[in-house]
Amino acid sequence: MNQLQAQEPVPPKRFASYGIQFGTLGWASSFVQPDQGSVVMARTMNRGIAKMDQKRNGARYTLSANASLGVHASFSRQTNTKDLLSFGVGLFLNRSSYSFTLPYTIVQNGIALKNWHENNTYLAVLPSLRYSWLNGSGNDKKYPGYTYFGIAAGLSTLHTNFMKTANKGLKEEYLVNGNGVKTEYLAARNTAIMLGAEVGQRFAVKNGKNSLELGLTYFWSPENTYVKHMDFYSGGYRIGGTRVDLKGSMVTLSCRYSFNRILKKHALDTAGDVQELPKFQLMSLNGRAVDVQQVITVNNPQIDFYIWDDTQLDRDFISIYHNTDLILKGYELTRTKKKITLDLVPGANYFTIQAVDLGTTPPVVTAVRVYKNEIPKNRRLVSDFQNSASWKIIYKPAKP
Repeated sequence: MNQLQAQEPVPPKRFASYGIQFGTLGWASSFVQPDQGSVVMARTMNRGIAKMDQKRNGARYTLSANASLGVHASFSRQTNTKDLLSFGVGLFLNRSSYSFTLPYTIVQNGIALKNWHENNTYLAVLPSLRYSWLNGSGNDKKYPGYTYFGIAAGLSTLHTNFMKTANKGLKEEYLVNGNGVKTEYLAARNTAIMLGAEVGQRFAVKNGKNSLELGLTYFWSPENTYVKHMDFYSGGYRIGGTRVDLKGSMVTLSCRYSFNRILKKHALDTAGDVQELPKFQLMSLNGRAVDVQQVITVNNPQIDFYIWDDTQLDRDFISIYHNTDLILKGYELTRTKKKITLDLVPGANYFTIQAVDLGTTPPVVTAVRVYKNEIPKNRRLVSDFQNSASWKIIYKPAKP
């Protein structure tokens, strides 16, 4: 019988989750290589919204920040250490954005074009495995948090560049009065291997029914999605060139909101069955009256109680009985929650607190918490030298 653990139960042992995920900001990786004698384009930070060259995008502003929008579903199971192991799958619409400083200033209709933008929009399907560690600070919380790390592996597909599907050999010109850029796709892949990793923090929402997760998500592909060759023109003459490799890989700040649903075994139909339980009633103990202040009915053969002092610390000492058996003797109440596990017998079970020392401010007030169907029940039990406070637990074993 474990009487020394102070850690409280965490969310249910098995549950399913589903929800949405959004990621933004971050960084998308790329590789640039200049032609012989040319100056390479330099990566610069995405500015969120950027103005494209006139011919490529009609001089309109367009979203250039990395972004990820997805849905997910998972199954989670509690480990022996009360951590969580989760198996899931996610469907993501990702946009990897790239912003470059041009090696040459190109003038279009009197406007200097200094930056060039690419993006890689695709759909990714990623089965995942995640492990979540129960936070140490969660021991004193009703709904503790977790720190998690997960990995994923799957495929990306339906790749587009500014909503245009590319093929190997495709050539495009973005010239205005002989000024601008010509491009050619040296390679284009519509489906690629996609891997993922994620680390972050999980918080309980709405009394643990839902959860909010904040973290970093890394999408990575070992294969190039696009390889482009770019030639720069000024006054109708080529002035340099660059090769650009895009994988669709990126790191984003992510936010996930999940709805959690407890998974329970189907209860057996016992309608009409009459289950005879042993009769037992505890009226007094050690010459003191037993005051039953709470009654609950359970179907599990074990139940955990947590006791502590949530009022003034005045050196209260108590003893605890299970029915007439002494299970904890002369224990001083403190702020630390002490866990006591009862192995129940069919029928009535009494969890009784007797005062041993009333401290400096009688009577003895003991804070007690017990969980039933993952829902906590709290009570302050008051004991003195005439009366002992008790919970009555009726154990009805499930029919085999």
